[in-house]
Amino acid sequence: MIPPSLRILVCEQPVDMRRSFDGLAYVASQAIGGELSPGVLVCFLNKPKSHIKAIWRDPTGVCLLYKRAHEAKFCLPTGGNGQVIQIDGTQLAHLVAGVTKSHKK
Repeated sequence: MIPPSLRILVCEQPVDMRRSFDGLAYVASQAIGGELSPGVLVCFLNKPKSHIKAIWRDPTGVCLLYKRAHEAKFCLPTGGNGQVIQIDGTQLAHLVAGVTKSHKK
């Protein structure tokens, strides 16, 4: 469903996960400096890094991926400019997989 040719961006600032398609599309457009267009996927994390949403436009509409981690956290890639970080498909897979929290005994 997610085309491999997409340019993948991760917003470094946390986002309220109650935002809908239109709310996230607006935040994405602000982060990338223009309208969300086909060929760009934008990921958002909430402040505790327990939820992730990704939004992208394809020829027929806007798509949304939403994952809530139960026993894991999502690790934000490093090296951004304070706004967005560009990653590749492999990094997206690692981001969406999350990192299991260590359990204290």
